[in-house]
Parts: sequence; structure tokens; C-alpha cells
Amino acid sequence: MKKTTILNMVYAVLFCVLLVFLLDGGREDGAIQAGPQPDPGGTSSARGAFRVPRLESPGREVVETLVAEDGNDRVDRSGKRKPPRLKRQREPGVLHGHIVDGNGNRLPRGRVLVFRKAHGLDLVAQADIEGAEREYRCCLPAGKVYYAAVDPLSIEGLGVPPLSRGFTRAKRGSDGSILLNEYSRARVVIREGKTVRQDFSIAMQGDVVGRLLDEHGEPLPGVVARIRGLGAKNGGSMQDGTTDKDGVFRLHHLFPGSYRLGFWRPVDFDGFQPPLPTDFVLREGEERDLGDIQVLQGTCAVRGIVVDQDGRPFPGLPIACFPSSSGEDQKSPFDLGDVIRRTRTGADGAFELNNLPAIFCQVSLTPGYEPRGVGTNQVAFWEPSVEVHLTSKQPVVDIGVHVVQQSRPFRLEGRLLEKFPGSHQGFRATVSQGEGQSLPEGVRRSTLRRKPVDVDWETGTYRCLVETPRPEIELRFELEGYEDRVFLIQPEPRGVWTQDIAIPQDFTTPQ
Repeated sequence: MKKTTILNMVYAVLFCVLLVFLLDGGREDGAIQAGPQPDPGGTSSARGAFRVPRLESPGREVVETLVAEDGNDRVDRSGKRKPPRLKRQREPGVLHGHIVDGNGNRLPRGRVLVFRKAHGLDLVAQADIEGAEREYRCCLPAGKVYYAAVDPLSIEGLGVPPLSRGFTRAKRGSDGSILLNEYSRARVVIREGKTVRQDFSIAMQGDVVGRLLDEHGEPLPGVVARIRGLGAKNGGSMQDGTTDKDGVFRLHHLFPGSYRLGFWRPVDFDGFQPPLPTDFVLREGEERDLGDIQVLQGTCAVRGIVVDQDGRPFPGLPIACFPSSSGEDQKSPFDLGDVIRRTRTGADGAFELNNLPAIFCQVSLTPGYEPRGVGTNQVAFWEPSVEVHLTSKQPVVDIGVHVVQQSRPFRLEGRLLEKFPGSHQGFRATVSQGEGQSLPEGVRRSTLRRKPVDVDWETGTYRCLVETPRPEIELRFELEGYEDRVFLIQPEPRGVWTQDIAIPQDFTTPQ
């Protein structure tokens, strides 16, 4: 027993010697030589930095900076203090660049602000224009995304930086201070040891002025003049102004670039014919006078006749003319949602839209119709808009006779009789087109897919409207724990189908 104990002690000592050799064996050849270690007594700073050379490839030595973390709170199970861990400290990146004006010249002064987020005031760094190169430069921690912008106060008198919501005047706070969130910020990714260049462009803003006249040459007040940016720097920007009593409009604080000017009429300006859009280029600091702009003189017309499904005139039906997207190569003065002209069908179902410009347009026979609103006196089907190309050679276009179906719904209704309160739990009623059924020929309407029936438990009734003509439909009543109650019904125009349902007496339990 004593001999065995001695052997175990010898093996333990050999094992410890071998372990120490494996841990420290690589230090003899000088491959890794640690610099000064932090003071184990705790008299030095909590974090000590030292450099460790490592060989990345033959013949090339790369030096990394390592940081020794404070190990005072790192102890092993026996209570002994552990050696500090080594943490690699990333080399920072550099952000630099210039601030240039509209002509590409470098500004002699200015300041760039660096934020941590796209919006907000979490400023992390700032750098001024310095040196003969007129360059800003700042070091930033690597591996992060930053957002940089020009400080507008630092370039007062030289220009203004671009705004994040179009190039108009920036808003100010209640105390008159500039709101930095109003200005656009460049997204910058800083990588370890890399240099990133980010230039910023500023410009002197300009103004636009003009006068709008009607077809008789008289000033046209109360019309909205809308300008849109078309260039790479001002694309997407938009600004509105309204003509005064003299027809004059003014648009201020515009960045240089390409623009398109158009006019938009208020709702009560029925019959207003806006002029063709005006494209122009605004130079830096320029006050551009576009002169007198006259509205279009409409010389075209569209006429037609609308009848119902029985071939009888459909009186009082609203008709509207909209601009069309078919003429993509045409510079239309209208937006696609604008209404050029409105009218209604007469007693004979006829209509005529006059004073239309020579453009591509769509004539809608039932504008604003909502297909969900099925009712006795509503339109049951809206004709697709009729494409019309109006030209000076063919100023009047007759689109002929079109059929618009008048609403003639079929009504489903009845009472819901409960044996005791709460017995309708799990109850549902739906209506759908019968299986294998299709719409009659010539009827252009969506298929009736399963839709819920309106149920009012306060009055104990159900009700549903189904548009006609329609093939056989299926009315289904469902109650949890019972078989469905199904009725096959043939809808009739303006007809009524009535059936009372007793819950749960009218339902059978599954076999």
C-alpha cells in the first residue's frame, strides 16, 4: 500500500512538470514575447496596454495592440488571483473629405458633425475644415455605422446643406434654434484601419417667380403652382405656392438643378385647364423669372350614350374624364388622379364632355363607385374606363353606346329563434355561389365567394343582399357540434327569400 502511494506521487510530479513544459515551452524560441505586465499589487492603473508582435506570413511582422483587463476580481477555486485576460483593441478608422459649393470649389471653412443614428442628436464627433487642402478629418472607433452632416451654422453666408425632406427652408425650434434633424445625413461605415472619404455639397438657394393667365389673358388667382425636382441632387423635392390676385406665384429657397413646374386646381375650379408643364434649370443663387404662363384652351370633346341591362337609357349617371398613362412619351399637364371634366347623363342617357385638351384620357362612366355598397338604387357594375386619344385632327370622339347594369339585388332575410339565451355560440351564416355554377354570359362581375351574412342578435335577425343576375347560390348556416343547414336558392331581381332558423332545433347532430 505504501509503495503504491509513492508511485502515485511520482506520477503526479511528472504530470505537473509535463504540463508546465507544454504551457511555457514556446517562449524559449522568442516567437511570442510579452511586454510589461500589469502591477499584480494593484498599484498600477486598472487597465494596462502592451504590444505583442505576431507573424502573419513569412517575412512580415504585424503588430497588434492588446489590452490587459484588470484581474483583481478573477480568482480560481482556491482563492488565488488569475492572470489578466488579453483583449485585442481595434485600430480606429479615419473619416475625411471636403465641403464643396455648387461649382465644385472647396470651402475655406466649415464643420462636419458625426452622429451615431440617422435621426437624433447623439453627437459623437465633429471636425473642422483645416489646412491648405481645406479638409476635415476625424478618427472614429471601427466596426460601427455613423451618420455625418454639415453644420449649417459653420457655413453661414457660403450656402446651405441639403435637407432630408426636399430642398426647402429648414424649420427652427421655438427658441429660433436650427433643428439639425431637418438636414440630410450621409451614412458612413468605418472599418478597422481604413480611411473613408465623404464629401459634402452645399449651394446658394434660388427663387422662382411667374404669372398665370387664363385663356383670355386675365390673371388667374387661387391656383396652386407646384414644383418638382428632376435632377440627381434635388430629385423628389417638391414645393407649392399659390397665385395671388395678380396671378403671380413665388417659390423660394430652391437648390440649383432641374425642375418641372405644374399647376393644380382646387376642387371648386371645375373646368380649369392647366398649362403644359414647364421644365427649366435653376442655377446657384438665381432668381428665375418664368414670365407669363397661359392655361390651355380646350378644343376637344367626347360624347356617348349609356343604357342599362334592358337597353333603356340610364339617366343621372356621373361621367368623368381623367388623364391616361397610355401616352407615356407625352408631357401631360395633369396628374393621373386629376379630374379634367365632369358631367351626368341626360334623360336619354346621352352625355358630352366639352373643352377638353388634346391629350390621352380615360372616360369613366361610373366614377367613385364602391362595389361593396350594393343597394336598390346603385350601379351594379361599372364599365371599365374607355381610352380616348384626343387630337387637333380629331377634336370630337364618339365612344358609342355602353351598358351599365343597374342594381337589382336579391334579398335574403329571416329570424333567428334561440331555444335559450346563449345557444347561438359557434353559430355562423355564409352565402356563396353554388358549386359548379358560373355567371350568365355577358355579365361581367366578380364571382360570389363565401362571404358572411349580417347577423343582429339584439333583434334576432339575419339579412344579406346578393346582386343579380346571378346563378344559383348557397346559403349555409353552421352551428358548432351540429351538421350544417344548407339552402340552394335561385336569386331573382329585386326578389326576397325568407326563412326562420330555430337554434338548435333546426340542426341535426352528426351521425
